[in-house]
Amino acid sequence: MKSKKILMASLVPFWYRQTGAQQRIFSLVQALERDGHHIKTFFPMSEVESDGPFIEKYALDVEQCSSDMLPAGIIAKAIWYLGAVLNQLQSVLHALPYPTRRFSERAGGMKLVDYQWPWARRAFQQILNRYQPDVIICQYVTTAWLLDTLTPSQRRDIHFIIDTHDLLSARKDQFEQRGHDHWIDISPEEEARVLAMFDTVVAIQPSEAAAMQQMAPDARLIVAGHYSAKSATVQRKRPVDSPEVKLSLGYIASNNASNIDALERFLEQAWPQIARDGMVELLVAGAICETVAMKVDQLNLKHAGNVRLLGSVEDVTDFYQQIDVAINPVQFGTGLKVKTVEAIFHGIPVLTTEPKLGDDAAHSGAVVYCENLAGLVDEVEQLLSADRQPLERLKLLATEYSQTTDREVYQQLLDAVAEA
Repeated sequence: MKSKKILMASLVPFWYRQTGAQQRIFSLVQALERDGHHIKTFFPMSEVESDGPFIEKYALDVEQCSSDMLPAGIIAKAIWYLGAVLNQLQSVLHALPYPTRRFSERAGGMKLVDYQWPWARRAFQQILNRYQPDVIICQYVTTAWLLDTLTPSQRRDIHFIIDTHDLLSARKDQFEQRGHDHWIDISPEEEARVLAMFDTVVAIQPSEAAAMQQMAPDARLIVAGHYSAKSATVQRKRPVDSPEVKLSLGYIASNNASNIDALERFLEQAWPQIARDGMVELLVAGAICETVAMKVDQLNLKHAGNVRLLGSVEDVTDFYQQIDVAINPVQFGTGLKVKTVEAIFHGIPVLTTEPKLGDDAAHSGAVVYCENLAGLVDEVEQLLSADRQPLERLKLLATEYSQTTDREVYQQLLDAVAEA
């Protein structure tokens, strides 16, 4: 098989491996590299000091650029200065977000046009001409506009792939219906126009692939879920300062509206019933800890201090070694629930309120789908049975699923790249 040169455009610093999106992109890159391909990442965001060590640690080829980086050549510098001034004026006049590592928090989310930075266009053209890739992969619809920089010959010679992550127009509607702003304001028509630009569209699960095929009938639709890096199935290792409890639940999440809503509803509606006998503890990890800290302090006064906040964890294995069962009490959102997949790849069963979609999102019997929070409470009570058989059965099923290989998860993507 011929090795391909892949140019990937991403606004996500996936080398940190903290959020679900970061974990998934990192895993996808690793799979492509193991298949013999070379990936250069175009990252048009401002560099921070902590990037370098992680990029070096994982031997990634990343070209970072931002609007404050000067191009080579006197003429190019003059053009850059003019573009930078105009870009800043546009940002002020139209409230466009200045491209830093944090996006605008303005109500209603950003539009696709807000990501079309002139300096990024020029930087991408330079890398494109120098690297001459066989394949371009755009992460999310927000980088798709970079294809406008290609010449007719480049459009003929390069295979274009978009990794969608979510059906974002549907996700935006779900957020708005519940009174939350979504990070991008995009309509189904806009999303369909973006998808139609690509030769291959990557959906994160089969149910979304079907919807996207209708939006882009001429594109090749494939599915690539998430593979959590192979590691030994974790064994429960209770910290020495942990209270002796019968069952340890865990929730790890980033600090977005869907996650906050899920955890706060769980703490308000389900946790008082689960914690009343003092037989269960809840461990929470990730950036979400900052938001729920005050609520947790109040709950711990009522329920014997059985909620512990771990904050961000550098290695998720450390988190999974402290729990018996992961929970995902999600109430809304689209896409594959990476936290669910990640848990069972570590041999940890999951109780979740996410919808069961009838495809490989089911991940075997190790994922217990609950209709609502009341059903999740009932499942926890089942796991507290004296013989522990229900828990051991779920752990066995999770261990079996954890043997899934990355090639099984990414085969369709690997085939698409090989055939490009």
